[in-house]
Amino acid sequence: MSDGGRGGDILRRLSGSRGHMSKARVETAPDRQGQTPTARDGGIGPRPREIEVTGWKGFRQRHWLGLVGVLNFLVFFVVWQLVQTYTPVVDTQWVPVPTAILKDLWENIANGVLIEQARYSFTNMLVAYLLSVLFGVPLGLIMGVSRMSRMLFGPYIWALYAAPTIAIAPVVILIFGIGAPATILVIAMNAFFPLAINTMDGVATVEENLVRAARVFGANRYQVLRRVVVPYTLPWILTGLRIAVTRALLGMVFVEVFFSPQGLGYLIRQASDVSDAATAYSVILIVVISSVLLVQLFRYLEAKFTPWSQEIQI
Repeated sequence: MSDGGRGGDILRRLSGSRGHMSKARVETAPDRQGQTPTARDGGIGPRPREIEVTGWKGFRQRHWLGLVGVLNFLVFFVVWQLVQTYTPVVDTQWVPVPTAILKDLWENIANGVLIEQARYSFTNMLVAYLLSVLFGVPLGLIMGVSRMSRMLFGPYIWALYAAPTIAIAPVVILIFGIGAPATILVIAMNAFFPLAINTMDGVATVEENLVRAARVFGANRYQVLRRVVVPYTLPWILTGLRIAVTRALLGMVFVEVFFSPQGLGYLIRQASDVSDAATAYSVILIVVISSVLLVQLFRYLEAKFTPWSQEIQI
């Protein structure tokens, strides 16, 4: 049978299916009591209604994972405080108690030092992350759908992705000098490669039958990419965005510790040079909290936009 015959046959089947589906919807329409016909009448039985649990029990059911995470951190810091106060395992000059870290954190926020350095760091990180998304997602999609582009760009992508940041950063600094442009480039490279590779791998999972069906209905390459490939690859793209944001944060701290005259990483290096452990730990705490919040934000976006791809819990 020719492609035109197949297309006409599929169209006729879909038309028939729409008719049957419309009829089924009429037969199983809900009555005034909000119930569908029972199985005896050929329907599907009463429609179950969700019971909303309120109060503390409802709050616990909705947020129990977050509560467990908060409790976990609280227990960790309490144990740390007790051990380092009464039976210190390491000299408190190098591992201070949490209360000393929080006190130093508040002082650095009050005098504006931490806010100024954090603004510099996160501005660079945001610019670099947006650049990695702007180039990483389209290149990943192109490499996923085009064998020629994979042959052209693939070796360079994998080679640079395998190279450690500690080897690439000095070369970038030599070319661009110490400053914001070099910092942004190193951070962008850290985030770009996992995003592009994850997007490319996501395109490889698109079912061929969906592409063929779109072709049958007259979709061109752009329409197939926009209406089939991108929606199917969206869970992979969002996962790549989550991985990329953590890689960007790590790249930011690394390049600032070794090559930047400003930023949170610079504060860590400066505090380490004068043996100010409380300041170093307070900046590290800010970086850790930022990482956790960003990861949770992207997990929320994944659950919001791709609920079908979430893990199954038993």
